[in-house]
Amino acid sequence: SALGLTAPTSAGLTAIRALPGISSTNLGIFTQYVPVAPTNNAGTIDFCAVVPTGGICPNNNFVRVPVGSVNFSAPNFTVNKNFIINIDYTQSERTQHRARFNYNDFTAIDTGAFIPAFFVQTPIKNRLFSYTLLHTFSSSLTNETRIAYRRSVQSFPVPQGLSFPGLDTFPNIGLADLGFDIGPNGNFPQFGIENNYQIVNNTSYSAGNHSMKFGADFRWLISPQSFVQRERGDYQYSATDFFLRDLSPDFLGERTVGASPYYGNQKLFFPYIQDDWRIRPNLTLNLGLNYSYQEVPRGANLQALNAIASVPGLLEFKEPKEQKGNFAPKLGLAWSPNYGDGMLGRVFGSN
Repeated sequence: SALGLTAPTSAGLTAIRALPGISSTNLGIFTQYVPVAPTNNAGTIDFCAVVPTGGICPNNNFVRVPVGSVNFSAPNFTVNKNFIINIDYTQSERTQHRARFNYNDFTAIDTGAFIPAFFVQTPIKNRLFSYTLLHTFSSSLTNETRIAYRRSVQSFPVPQGLSFPGLDTFPNIGLADLGFDIGPNGNFPQFGIENNYQIVNNTSYSAGNHSMKFGADFRWLISPQSFVQRERGDYQYSATDFFLRDLSPDFLGERTVGASPYYGNQKLFFPYIQDDWRIRPNLTLNLGLNYSYQEVPRGANLQALNAIASVPGLLEFKEPKEQKGNFAPKLGLAWSPNYGDGMLGRVFGSN
């Protein structure tokens, strides 16, 4: 796809270099990443003929720097790799084994930055393995056990090899009069990883008019992730002049103190029991009880560390607690009254 921006022409850069107070470091960054406009077809931007004082050019003594449009092609692609293995094995009439493995890699290129030098590939990787054992103990008792592991990784990096003299990471430099930022996508870097371990067991038992089923689903999540707003720093200038003279940004100067990974590690447990009780040939009563437990994520538990900032009665930082009474009884009724040779079915239920 085609993109573009507005930049100084060759004559404009010559005029900029002749101005007093221009920072060689900032000008070097500018000329390294900002392309030169081939023609002056977008007017001019203002530079002060002398060093501005307090963000003001004395006597409005401006130099008009010619600028023009720069068009370029932006890469646009996705790569998707999939691999699936299914294995089914019947050991005997009573025992069956099933295994699954899914592999998926998806890569696209992020063009959220304004300049192609800061475009970057954003990989998403997913893996899934599961094994299921089905066993029939008798005509009335069967069991299903499944173990599974899922891993998902999403990564949104910044390009490698970037450096800004005097800083430990490359920031975003916003130039309002030109209408673009020098730097990577403002929301990068960030990442999210989830490792999900799962054990599921379901048992079915039939006795007389009762068809019972009970079991549980247990999951253990290990999930580090990170997204810190403007982690690398975001410095916005109303005029390119202020940046090239290394003056203070006048719109925003934001920089977080390091990256703060969040850990979504938690355990989940979902047991259940249910019974389909066939009271009469045309009347079945469905009874059941579910329970749900979800541990507070490890990272959320740390919010109590901010208690020093609590305002009683308004905003208080405390350690959240799990809900341990999440029981859900179930009641249902399936009734089919006879009408001649046919049957009319009605189902009633509550949860």
